[in-house]
Amino acid sequence: EGFMWRRQVELQAQANPTNAPEWYFSDDPDKVAEQMLKSVPLRRLGTVEEVIQTVMFLLSDEASYITGIDINVSGGNVLGGSRG
Repeated sequence: EGFMWRRQVELQAQANPTNAPEWYFSDDPDKVAEQMLKSVPLRRLGTVEEVIQTVMFLLSDEASYITGIDINVSGGNVLGGSRG
């Protein structure tokens, strides 16, 4: 778990001071981390290597005809690209 993940978990926990579970993540950072992982279809964090593999593919000759596309390395958390 990297710095950005930990910081996002902390901020999500702070955003729910009343612990209203029907609208927000929990106010407990450990529960927030669990809730956030459950929201990812693959149920795990991605790795640095998975991002690097995507970049390496885009830099390869195999991707020479790819133009103007958004590729989300998100474990299925964002479906359909950032444009819907």
